[in-house]
Amino acid sequence: MQFRSLALGTGALVFCVGIAACSSDGGGTNAIGTGGWLGAGGAAAASGGAVSSGGAVSSGGTVSSGGAVSSGGASAGGGGAYVPPKPTLPAAVAYIAGGKFSPLGAYTGMTGHAQIVRTADGKTTVALHIEGLKASTAYPAHVHALPCAVDTAGGHYQIDPAATAGEANEIWPKFTTDADGVGNVSIDVNHAARPDAQSVVIHDPDANNAKMVCADLLPEPIATTTAKGTFAPFAGATADEKDVGGTATLARSATGTTVTLAVTGLATGGTYVAHVHALPCALMTAGGHYKVDPTNTATAETNELWPKFGTTPGAATVTATSIARPDAQSVVIHRTNLNVDPAPKVACADLVQVEPYAPYKTEGTGKALAGAASHSAGSVTATASMTRDVAPKTDVQIDVGGLKASTAYGIHVHDHSCALKDGGGHYKIDPSVTTADQANELWLNLTTDASGKGTKTVSAAHLARPEAASIVIHDPDATRVACVDLD
Repeated sequence: MQFRSLALGTGALVFCVGIAACSSDGGGTNAIGTGGWLGAGGAAAASGGAVSSGGAVSSGGTVSSGGAVSSGGASAGGGGAYVPPKPTLPAAVAYIAGGKFSPLGAYTGMTGHAQIVRTADGKTTVALHIEGLKASTAYPAHVHALPCAVDTAGGHYQIDPAATAGEANEIWPKFTTDADGVGNVSIDVNHAARPDAQSVVIHDPDANNAKMVCADLLPEPIATTTAKGTFAPFAGATADEKDVGGTATLARSATGTTVTLAVTGLATGGTYVAHVHALPCALMTAGGHYKVDPTNTATAETNELWPKFGTTPGAATVTATSIARPDAQSVVIHRTNLNVDPAPKVACADLVQVEPYAPYKTEGTGKALAGAASHSAGSVTATASMTRDVAPKTDVQIDVGGLKASTAYGIHVHDHSCALKDGGGHYKIDPSVTTADQANELWLNLTTDASGKGTKTVSAAHLARPEAASIVIHDPDATRVACVDLD
């Protein structure tokens, strides 16, 4: 066991450095779905009151999530009548995120998109569009707690990780396909989805609900991101730790992750360790340790993020070559010299992204359709993009070439991929309106220049759903000339 003794006033502040035995909260058996990895915290830092949830989620249904998680009880290391503050979940930040469906394992032939929208008033919408499934078939689908590429998305995301697994405590965008094997669904949940809602998995109802296709719900990447939080005491804090404060900062870049702590108010003579944890402070007292590889459930410094206290009182840092996922949600400080096993969690700081989230963007390059040869001037080219913002706002842009000179072309966002019925029908802002109406659709009609080129951008005060899947270019006689998949 290695210790550092640091002068602080007239006493000494001692930190326990790099010792796995200083904390046993990274293990545990609190599974999340089938890929659970969040270990329960020690009893000495146990959290009181649970987050309540009610109501079943169905297609178009609503799940209610209420009550804050509180932490109470006497101090683990003594401290008389001192009662630490009760942690609350971070305030909801509005964002939109999403990704393209990709088949898992031996499955093939499926495509589409999923997206998640979280609003500042604490609500979440999850929507998906999927093609290539069996016709007229009911499919189970769930929001999962890891990205698709990590343990095939892990287990189900849970509104309250300490509560019973099931539809009432999860987000299930289940659906039934139409006659063409296309599934569309959008569900609203009265719960601000945490960053660990990282993917949507659709299961095979004919193969014991095996995972068959997955789409990430990850925010658009930006070059660097910073997440910060302020430390506050847990129930495991003693009276001489009641003024614990300071900050935790997690910085991500293209080369890795750095976690930096600047802690104040720790007890003179106390020994402490710190770890990045996988839940916010107010849920299960931050749950278990964040794992670089969640399939390795053992407590191991090489698979986690352990900021190490240095020679400056309260200062700690760790740098890793891995880029921390969104489920790195808090930093917990444990005190290790109270003769309590496991070492109590005495303080916690939530890690909340500082930078605004980027809009969600889909884009693609067009291909000529069968009618192009007799309705264009040569090789048709087209590139397009769609940018969705939670404002709500959707911007669509297209650049075309190889068309007839000085000719008016009808161009519309469509509701299927180019491979299915050459893009299907027009995308409708209000799907209940079946007639063609420019005010209810996204039209990019343009007239080409003398060289057969053209550019058009349109904006709508509408947040496009995932079935805004492609853009189709029509000749003046309505022949479909080209199609761009928005991937």
